[in-house]
Amino acid sequence: MSWAKGLRFSSLRSGIALWHAARFNEAAACEEWALAKFKALGERDDYVNTLQSFANTEIARNDIDKAEKLAREALSLVDGPYTALLTGRIEMQLADLTLRRGSVVESFGHADRALTAFGEAHDPRGEANVMMKLAELHDHVGANDDAPAFRLGG
Repeated sequence: MSWAKGLRFSSLRSGIALWHAARFNEAAACEEWALAKFKALGERDDYVNTLQSFANTEIARNDIDKAEKLAREALSLVDGPYTALLTGRIEMQLADLTLRRGSVVESFGHADRALTAFGEAHDPRGEANVMMKLAELHDHVGANDDAPAFRLGG
């Protein structure tokens, strides 16, 4: 196993364990350390995934501004064969973050881009998650009757 691969598995396991133990400050320190190492090694995919994970940790620590900054950085770096899937996941994260800030219109935009990305990735589960977010957004503005009807898989 390469050093970089070992780092990936070690940091992932440590961060997840700390996160599930609600030790968010320690999880954040682990993720910051891993980000620095992945950046130094040029491990772009692992860096992007760790940014998204770190954003979730910052949500748990109630630092929405930092979480949004991390998610936006991750989105700007997405590249490769899983671009559509990762873009969909990060756009969903941004839809949630912008809604928490009260920016419903911006949240709709992120949800729409997530739906497009998950469609390109042929990921019906991702599409279904977006549809639930869209229903929440329509409910938030009291426009349930205007909510579009969606159909998965075709």
